[in-house]
Amino acid sequence: SLGVISWSRCFVWKNGEALWNDTIRRYPYLAQPYFYRANYYFEKGDWQRALQDNKHALWLDPRYSYAYRLEGEIARQRGNLPEALVKYSQAVQLGFQHERDLEETLNNRGIIYEDMGEEVLAVADYSEVLRRNPEALFPLLNRGNVYMKRQEWQKALADFQAALKVDPGNAFAAGNSQKIIKILLR
Repeated sequence: SLGVISWSRCFVWKNGEALWNDTIRRYPYLAQPYFYRANYYFEKGDWQRALQDNKHALWLDPRYSYAYRLEGEIARQRGNLPEALVKYSQAVQLGFQHERDLEETLNNRGIIYEDMGEEVLAVADYSEVLRRNPEALFPLLNRGNVYMKRQEWQKALADFQAALKVDPGNAFAAGNSQKIIKILLR
C-alpha cells in the first residue's frame, strides 16, 4: 500500500541530499532528481556541486527551464550578470509549468537588466509581470525604484502606492512614497 511505501521512504530522508541521492540511484535517467539535488546544494551555498548536478539535469533534458533558471541564480550569486541574463532568458523562452515561476524569472531578469544599467529592459520585464499579475509586490517595488532613479515621480509614486495596497506595512514603499510626495510638493 501507499502508506507502507511512504513509511519506508522516511528512512531514506535523513536530509535532502540523502533523499535525492537515493532517488538518483533509483532513477538515473530522470532530470528532476538531479535538479532538486542541485537546488539542495544551492541552498547550502555549494554552488560548484549545484552547477554540476544542474548541468547533468540539462544534459538529460535540454528543455528543462527550471534548470536554466537555477543556472541564472548561480551566475547571479557569483556576480556573473551577463551569464545570469543568458540563463534567465533561456528559461523564459522555454516557459514554465506554473505562471508564478515565469513571473519570478522575469522579475529576476529585470533585476539583472537594472544592475547592468539597462533600465528600459528592466521596466519591460517588471511591466510584463505586472500585466500578468497586477498585485505582484516585488515587480511593483522594483519598477517603482527604477522610475524613482529616472525621476519619473508620478509613475514611481503610482507603483509604490499600488505596492502599499498589496502590502500595507511595506516600509520601502511607504518611505519612498513619502519622499516622492515631498519632492512633488516643492
